[in-house]
Amino acid sequence: MRTRVTAASGLLFAMALVFAGLSAQAMLEKRNKAPDFKLSSLNGKKVKLSELQKDPQRKGAKRVVLLNFWASWCPPCRAEAPYLQKLHEKYGKKGLAIVGVSTDTKGAAVVRRFVKEKKLTYTQLLDPNHTVVRKYRVGPIPTSYIIDRSGVIRSVHLGFAPGLEKDLEKEIRALLQ
Repeated sequence: MRTRVTAASGLLFAMALVFAGLSAQAMLEKRNKAPDFKLSSLNGKKVKLSELQKDPQRKGAKRVVLLNFWASWCPPCRAEAPYLQKLHEKYGKKGLAIVGVSTDTKGAAVVRRFVKEKKLTYTQLLDPNHTVVRKYRVGPIPTSYIIDRSGVIRSVHLGFAPGLEKDLEKEIRALLQ
């Protein structure tokens, strides 16, 4: 019995790697202009990425954006959210905008519960029909795009494991300078 479980686990892991590899090839790459989009926020207001890029602290300035695609049912997404919140608290007033794009299909109430549970204060948008997911060619979740002040994708991060937050912070600090 143990052999079957191990073999099945190995097969699932291999399939996940293949899926991630295929998705990585298909997704938007570094140096591409980040496509603009409009999605609903948790309060129902339509929000454009281009508006979120504007820095409310400095007139005419743009912000670095960490665009994170996630879902409330996704264990790595659940683990990553507190780290994104810490980055938001540390760099939000220094020119960083963290934008969560929920891929949940069961409505805003599910997302609101998750946001409340995790005490998230960064911007959350809803993409239940996966319109923006398709536009950004997102495969596995979580997927994060780091977008510079001129709107160019500087890096793409697939998945989440502890330690990734240090890489994200290093990249963000460099772009904020």
